Amino acid sequence: MRSKTVSTALAVITILAAGSVQAAVINLADYSLTPDGQNLATTFQNTNVNTLNSGSVLPASGTPTVYVVSTFTFGTDSNAHLQWQFYVNETSAPRIGIEVNDDGLIQTIGTGNGQLLGNGTPKRTTVNLTQDMAGQTITLLAKLHYDATLSDTYQATSNGVTPTNSDDTLMNVWINPTSSSVEGSGLSAGDLYALWNSAGFNWFRQTIQNQNTPGTAGDSLITNTVILTGDDATFANALAFAVPPVPEPGTLVLLALGGLVGLLIVRRRMK
Repeated sequence: MRSKTVSTALAVITILAAGSVQAAVINLADYSLTPDGQNLATTFQNTNVNTLNSGSVLPASGTPTVYVVSTFTFGTDSNAHLQWQFYVNETSAPRIGIEVNDDGLIQTIGTGNGQLLGNGTPKRTTVNLTQDMAGQTITLLAKLHYDATLSDTYQATSNGVTPTNSDDTLMNVWINPTSSSVEGSGLSAGDLYALWNSAGFNWFRQTIQNQNTPGTAGDSLITNTVILTGDDATFANALAFAVPPVPEPGTLVLLALGGLVGLLIVRRRMK
């Protein structure tokens, strides 16, 4: 069940995208795992986002952009790893995504060939919060941009190395973004990045995976996952989901006055 926070954000997005015929806000069902004291097997929630979007969310042509916003909540006795990933079809290996581990390690994950740069720079980066995540909640905002020239763009800056792959998806991730977060560009955007030689994403997988025997208190949750495509795929729209705007003081006053007037009307009718 969606929270009031996400409902508010959805209303904001609906207003921003009014009149657009090439836009999509894809809401995925919430996902949870209840610990029972056993080392439970990995569980998955697979969604064909291609059918929800009337076409591939990141087709293997053009320069499309997709944003993903998601909330990970760790159970109070959790030793789980929570992640989401895009992949090409239902039977293929996951290609690119994000994982938060129970020990506070946040990393990009997926499969692909080669490295980001020809000089040995790894494709993935990590952020370590160095804390036990049990009972903690974290918000993630990711921007995925597919472009046939991305390898050329980034490998050309690495000692003139010739690109080994010419069609890639760059993913930038913001961890617990705030209203003052900025989009930026390239590898410097967000808190971590990844570049994979993959495209044509049609499926999306949410995963909760126990690494050690958990306790029995508190569900681990992946909630409020939203994928923005087409005209809705802007950083401002994604940020509105991750950090719903606070109503202006004037708006709050009007709402309060409206409620007061309504109460007075009800009381008068009851007399």
